[in-house]
Amino acid sequence: GGRHAHWYLRPAALESFLDDAAPPVPDGSITTGGARSLELQAACPFRAFAEMRLGARTLESPDLGLDPRQRGQLVHKAMELLWARLGSQETLLGLTGAQLDSVVEASVEEAVRLKKLPGGRFHEKLKEMEVARISAMIHDWLTLERDRAPFTVIASEQERAITVSGLHFSTRVDRVDQLPDGSHVLIDYKTNAPAPDAWDGSRPDQPQLPLYTLSFDAPLAGVAFAQMRTGDFKFRGHASRQGLLPGVDVVDSLPQQVRLWRQVVEDLAANYRDGHAEVDPKFESTCDYCRLHSLCRIHD
Repeated sequence: GGRHAHWYLRPAALESFLDDAAPPVPDGSITTGGARSLELQAACPFRAFAEMRLGARTLESPDLGLDPRQRGQLVHKAMELLWARLGSQETLLGLTGAQLDSVVEASVEEAVRLKKLPGGRFHEKLKEMEVARISAMIHDWLTLERDRAPFTVIASEQERAITVSGLHFSTRVDRVDQLPDGSHVLIDYKTNAPAPDAWDGSRPDQPQLPLYTLSFDAPLAGVAFAQMRTGDFKFRGHASRQGLLPGVDVVDSLPQQVRLWRQVVEDLAANYRDGHAEVDPKFESTCDYCRLHSLCRIHD
């Protein structure tokens, strides 16, 4: 017994090393998650590696009814179907109140049908509530669309393949508008839109729209979030001239901004490709929105 105790108490030879690199991603690989991988790489390289390459996820909590993600998907689908019917601001302005009510309700009801919610009395009542809620939201939002410069919606929920730093990204652009001079405006729907500084710096909080800009050959006249939140509807972003989008900042040179974004996106993609996976949250608060603490052991 004493001999065993001696071995148990004997100090072990320990070796420590820094393990902050993952295997590189082969050039030409299709990057799952699209812009999400770059968003996480900017927030914390380890989280990008853990979620996008290891598939680490936290279990979702069951909700009674629809969760915020599902509600957001319904709004996206309803807006896609709405502009497929309207096509342009000119058509919107030419509709009577009753005609617009019909178009909005038909678009929302179709979105709810495509979602294929379960049947039963509860879900039927839930569908009615969602149709009424989203319809009212869209009517309020269209007040902003009427006050814009003329436009035609040429794409909604369009999938685009983008190659950056040797990696292939599959992205989905919420909406592309074309102006009379042929320039484009990119729009990304958000429930709570961040300020345009979310695109700034070498580790932007929201790199999705900067990534999307790399796939457009036509000149860009505006890049904006569309905040669709009851009681607080607004555009937030950049525009090349006044009056293009209500309330949006005018920048001196949008093409120059796009060139800066290209460099930032290429650097993020290269870091992701090369296996940079260090535990390095951008802010202390970044960890508040992550549930992988037991995996990265940041608190240890």
